Amino acid sequence: MAPRSRKQAVSHFNVMVVGFSGAGKTSFIRTLIEALKLDEKQEEEQEQAQSPITTKKRRDSVASETSFVNIEPEGPIERTLQPYTVSREIEVDKERILLTLIDTPGFQADRGNNN
Repeated sequence: MAPRSRKQAVSHFNVMVVGFSGAGKTSFIRTLIEALKLDEKQEEEQEQAQSPITTKKRRDSVASETSFVNIEPEGPIERTLQPYTVSREIEVDKERILLTLIDTPGFQADRGNNN
């Protein structure tokens, strides 16, 4: 069996976001996903400008089976009550990467407990 080329191989990159409640973990994930969408649009526009015939790349966001949370940037952010994941295939320097972002509920800060 011939080794798979680097272009066909998909690297996995997992990022778990943790911190105190209200620190902006979910906002960070929503902002990152939106930035990836903008990059994808720019890439598609550049490809269309270079070639009259284009094929559209499909990169889907996938939520975990255990929990689905709307990560679209519109509307208020609901409090994260249980961990959830969002996966997106991206391409960096011609390398395919499956980026998985894991959002977690916030830690509760101690309030005046000096024990």
